Amino acid sequence: MKNNNKPLLLYGITPPRKDIDENKLQEINAKRIDRIKKLPIDGLIVYDVQDESLRNNEKRPFPYIATIDAFSYVNLYLNSLSCDKIIYKPVSNQDAGEFKKWLNSPGILNNNYVFVGSPSTKLKPQMSLDDAYKIIAVEKPEITFGAIMIPERHQVKNNEHERVINKSNQGASFFISQCVYNIELTKNYLSDYYYFCINNSIAIQRQVFTFTPCGSVNTLNFMKWLGISIPKWLENELYNSANILEKSIEENLKNIAEIIKFCKEKNIPYGINIESVSIKKEEIDASIYMIETASAMLKR
Repeated sequence: MKNNNKPLLLYGITPPRKDIDENKLQEINAKRIDRIKKLPIDGLIVYDVQDESLRNNEKRPFPYIATIDAFSYVNLYLNSLSCDKIIYKPVSNQDAGEFKKWLNSPGILNNNYVFVGSPSTKLKPQMSLDDAYKIIAVEKPEITFGAIMIPERHQVKNNEHERVINKSNQGASFFISQCVYNIELTKNYLSDYYYFCINNSIAIQRQVFTFTPCGSVNTLNFMKWLGISIPKWLENELYNSANILEKSIEENLKNIAEIIKFCKEKNIPYGINIESVSIKKEEIDASIYMIETASAMLKR
């Protein structure tokens, strides 16, 4: 991640399924790499998908499907992409010894990371995020890493800005949101974070905001299941739209414009992340359109 105030444009993807045939994987990957190489992006985010079923009592709208480990996927299959890469790395399923060994893997410093904790409070982690940060400080202090920030959590606890600052003090240098559909919650968090930093002479770290096209009612239900806040009026608009994908793109682009304006006025280092986590062609095409449009917005 570039250590300056230039806005960043990122593209977020998930690795292929773990059980996919190798020949099929190579075929899919070749198309994906060709597509990504043409995008006007500064970096690629590669998520590590965890099973979050235990954190929600309601039935998961889509079944959980295990994917290839994100770090392995980047190092084995995405070497031909020259852009910066940000890899999501769960730490709760490893003990300290395993994590130290991973930190000394070949090529570990070639990428940036977002370390994530347990997907549910009902699961007892082998290692906490705080413990992981302490190990990094000793074993690999030169590694560049960030963390997650959740405006929805700020609405409930009103302390997300303090959590972000605490993680900054432990070495995190950028923060990535989950999918933004409620722009007011996002601005509420960002305003509290900004003024707390200004009033306490704290360095403002880069804030990256994630946007995702929604192509179906099932996808909308899944986003709600994940805890993504969607204003009631927008939920109604999407449920009743003749073209839910088109409507979601329209609202996403409005929200991107508002975030850009808000951050520019306050000189907050920021980034825009467009997710492409669907295998449907129309949703992949929508993410590419959003990337190209966001790129033009950033240039203006």
